[in-house]
Amino acid sequence: MTRADPPSPEMTLRYEGDLVRLAALDPEADAETFARWHANPMSTRLAGFRPILPMNKTSAKQKLEEWVKAAPDTLNFAIRTLADDRLVGGIGLKDISLHDETAELGLSIFQPEDWGKGYGGEAILLTLHYAFDELGLHRVWLTMSSFNERAFKLYEKLGFCHEGRPRAHPPRWPQMGPALHGPIARRVQRLSRSTEPSGGSR
Repeated sequence: MTRADPPSPEMTLRYEGDLVRLAALDPEADAETFARWHANPMSTRLAGFRPILPMNKTSAKQKLEEWVKAAPDTLNFAIRTLADDRLVGGIGLKDISLHDETAELGLSIFQPEDWGKGYGGEAILLTLHYAFDELGLHRVWLTMSSFNERAFKLYEKLGFCHEGRPRAHPPRWPQMGPALHGPIARRVQRLSRSTEPSGGSR
């Protein structure tokens, strides 16, 4: 993939916020944490996995390797805390189309004890900066489960709007969508990090 209008040299791209940073996936090092996350059905259900299945370190490593190899059409990042460099989640852009300037967003904050700490909200803002400023996208969208009300409120606060529910999806799958371009995109980039993730969509 090539971008018609590369970002200018003075454009600032940040991988770090105040709480977390976006890092490259490391299938070997991250596999154990990823497998432990899949032992929690509630967390993986909120993240949108269907069907949910337990994983061991070997199968987790294979899944992470698949995600790494999916680039450049899909770009996945690890979410690591700045305080102790702990892996707390993952975020990615999939079905990236530079021609249509669109991509689908997916977020997972792995463990319930890490929800509500601002990790997910900050990771989303960093990823949107990357999508808009580095990739030149104009529209980033996502789907999520209707029962994940806290995540729904977070995405709305970040500028996403509810577009509707695809007919092919069962009732528990409303679609969040969002024409994040122009003034909306700029507003998203100015938002405070005082947002709370709740699981996610991936």
